[in-house]
Amino acid sequence: MDTFKQSNLWKKNLANQGDSDPYTAARERLRQAFIKARSAVEPLVGLIAKELPDLTMHDITHLDSLWDIADELIGDEFDINPAETFVLGMAFLLHDAACSTFAFPNGIDGLRATSEWKDFVAQKSFDEDAMKKGVLEYQMTLFETLRLLHSRQAEKLLMQCWPGLDGESRNLMEDIELRNYYGPHIGRIAASHGKDAAVAEQEWANAAPLTPPSSLGLDASAQWKVDRLKIAMLLRCIDAAHIDSRRAPDMLTSLIQPTGISREHWLFQNHLGSLAINDQDELYWSSRAFEEKDSDAWWRCYDTMTMIDREIRTANRILKNNGRNELLAKGVAGAQDLSIFVQNVPVQGWRPVDVSFQIRNVGSVIERFGGAKLYGDEPHLALRELIQNAADAIRARRLYRNKPEHGRIDIFLKEEDGAWWLHVQDNGIGMSRYVLTDVLLDFGRSLWRDAALREQWTGLAGKGFEAVGQFGIGFFSVFMLGDEIKVTTWRDGDAESNQATLYLRQRTNARPILLGS
Repeated sequence: MDTFKQSNLWKKNLANQGDSDPYTAARERLRQAFIKARSAVEPLVGLIAKELPDLTMHDITHLDSLWDIADELIGDEFDINPAETFVLGMAFLLHDAACSTFAFPNGIDGLRATSEWKDFVAQKSFDEDAMKKGVLEYQMTLFETLRLLHSRQAEKLLMQCWPGLDGESRNLMEDIELRNYYGPHIGRIAASHGKDAAVAEQEWANAAPLTPPSSLGLDASAQWKVDRLKIAMLLRCIDAAHIDSRRAPDMLTSLIQPTGISREHWLFQNHLGSLAINDQDELYWSSRAFEEKDSDAWWRCYDTMTMIDREIRTANRILKNNGRNELLAKGVAGAQDLSIFVQNVPVQGWRPVDVSFQIRNVGSVIERFGGAKLYGDEPHLALRELIQNAADAIRARRLYRNKPEHGRIDIFLKEEDGAWWLHVQDNGIGMSRYVLTDVLLDFGRSLWRDAALREQWTGLAGKGFEAVGQFGIGFFSVFMLGDEIKVTTWRDGDAESNQATLYLRQRTNARPILLGS
């Protein structure tokens, strides 16, 4: 059953409006273009489960469900016209359609040749020759590669063709005029769901609305212009909010028996009822109770709903700040208050407590686990950590930029405002603000061994880069040398104007601040 046709969004904009509709022909053309594209996408997304069986449902039932999710998020008064509804519906179809090898021109062979595949294999020290379909290492690498590439590939799908057995090529959208006109825009919107919302804001906040193609035969009174920022914000919020038992049905869950983190996703979504919105314009899901043995799944549910809450609040802020109407939904009920959240998603036999492990006194940790026990009576050896970090950054830039002779490290003392500062400077690969604020200060985490490396420096691990620095407790050992630290950096390839300085004060007893614009 085509459940999407029961949504208010469809009925209002793409369903037949009767004999009095002055735009019957244009509406019919968009409607038929979408329905045919949906039929073409259905087998493509149906193959996702064949290759990634541990994923919750990504088939056509998921894509159809996004229409009624949209109804809840936008309400009846949200301004969206038929052309925008068509573009949004097509973005629904494409956004996750590249979560299988069948969406890529050269299939698995093409994926295995990508930097993303090679980076993961290198970081995990897998034997490429031993990685066969069905083997755990193969499945892990395939999942990670598709996770990174599927949104990027979504941008290309409408302009891509598949050869048929009869020698004829097939496209996901048959209407060539609509495909050529709307296709690139739909692709970029679909791809934007995998990026930070700020990227979409930067691209479309000040872009003029997309006028309809002349072949639709619309006059100026139709006003069927497409606001791409609005549609991009809708897509990311609507997709994020589809978490319920339709994505993890009972029998399929029993048959698949997912494990690890996948089990938590299947289990919590299997518990959830349908989405609704309360009197405070907050989304909520009812649920059967989670027992103690399912506590990890409950927390996964809570984390997911706090993510949805952030997406909605971010989208509304972006829409409002750029002169657009906000969504009806303003957030997720209880996302910021466990006592409220647990009323909708109850527990049985245990109680969630919102605590987390923290290191409040980094200086004390260094003294206990570093200090004399690690560095003996020569705490200046903590300088070794900084030198090795600098050397690793230089080696990384040499390999990434293919500049084998590049690199310089300067170490000197300098008096500033009556205090002596130790400077360690290098011209290595640098850090983005994300690495500077999220990775560097994550105690025990190393960029060189982290998934963030594959995203920040795609191809570096696959080229054989291995960090040398591995002594002590990493960056935090620098507090053995002083109480005030400034880290100034910018990512190689970025403009120098992106430079930022992280200032850590009083051995981290004061909150770090970020200097610069």
